[in-house]
Amino acid sequence: METTVPWQLINSYLAYRTQLGNMEDILNHLDTLPPVENFTDANGNAPRTLVLVIGESTTRNRMSICGYSRNTTPKIEQFKKR
Repeated sequence: METTVPWQLINSYLAYRTQLGNMEDILNHLDTLPPVENFTDANGNAPRTLVLVIGESTTRNRMSICGYSRNTTPKIEQFKKR
């Protein structure tokens, strides 16, 4: 077990650098999008309910955007394609 530790460290670091590069590409693309102008809420000052869904039980090992073979994150991949 101990002999695999250096390779795991190297592989994990390389995977991290790849993922970081992908995220930087996405952020750079988002910077090129035009700003939203004249944005108004159609509901005016009506009370609103905001729902925040946190995907805390998911891991990148099961996300197709990170290389998983099944198509599990089609909506997120649409952002990457643009």
